[in-house]
Amino acid sequence: MDETLLNHEMIHIKQQMETLVIGFYALYVWYWGIALAKGLRGSEAYREIPFEKEAYANEEDMSYCDKRSVWAWTSYL
Repeated sequence: MDETLLNHEMIHIKQQMETLVIGFYALYVWYWGIALAKGLRGSEAYREIPFEKEAYANEEDMSYCDKRSVWAWTSYL
């Protein structure tokens, strides 16, 4: 796993900690469903999930997890 992908996944770990894991997955499916309902498909719907928006926007910043504010993913709603 390269450094960027590892950082992307660490951002998801932070998100999961904030939402007590089950909330992360419930919200993940919810936002994915909303994107599908809007007519987006596949990777377009995936990229509309706020958790993914935050992770992709910051995956190359290797210090992001250290300076990230709690609930930062909500700014991607």
